[in-house]
Amino acid sequence: MDPAIREIAPSFVGAVVYVDGVVNAPSDAWSDALLEAAAARVASLPVTPAEHPHMRAWNEVYRRFGARPKLYKNGCLALASRAPLPRINALVDLYNSVAMSQMLPIGGEDWDTLQSNLLRTRALGHEEFLCNEACSAVERPQPGEPVWLDRAGVTTRRFNWRQARRTRITLETRAAYFVLDAVAPYDQTHVEAAAARLAELVQQRWPSASIEVAPLELTPASRGQHATAILGLPPSEA
Repeated sequence: MDPAIREIAPSFVGAVVYVDGVVNAPSDAWSDALLEAAAARVASLPVTPAEHPHMRAWNEVYRRFGARPKLYKNGCLALASRAPLPRINALVDLYNSVAMSQMLPIGGEDWDTLQSNLLRTRALGHEEFLCNEACSAVERPQPGEPVWLDRAGVTTRRFNWRQARRTRITLETRAAYFVLDAVAPYDQTHVEAAAARLAELVQQRWPSASIEVAPLELTPASRGQHATAILGLPPSEA
């Protein structure tokens, strides 16, 4: 993670859960039950999802980098505000259920599709992003926008708003990584609890899968100085 992320989210803490050896499957009764339980937990909150303290805190982060929260909701809030909940596939349903239950943004992507190491940084503005089938053209993030990217382009825009088509989890996914994001009033204990629950559910569904939880590591300087090493980009593209 580029230290520049701290400029817009000083209290940010996060973790990555790496999973290998899953055999993904269509949504089924097991994953449906997870989503139903998560939806019931959201419904039992004393406030609406948008008024949850952690979601309000993320709205403030979005404002700091120029994204209007009414137009751009973090992935957890967008999911918690939907009815009925989408059923995607077993692995996506699993991490969506954890995000909603914990009211904490989680992004999940296919590990095997990455073209290099992954960097959370602030966009320069020339990077490419292709969201989904509804997108007719390649998008480019706003300069300064917090993104995830690898050597091939942006994998997630606006911190934790929308993920790219290229790295999404599909039925063919056998290895995945999940990024968990929190800002005050949440702290590392909330991240660790969500990571533990995610790992527990993966192990429950795929007992032979290997799972590793790791903190996000700060790069020692800015993207421009370290993109060559982190992303494998030539200096002219860093």
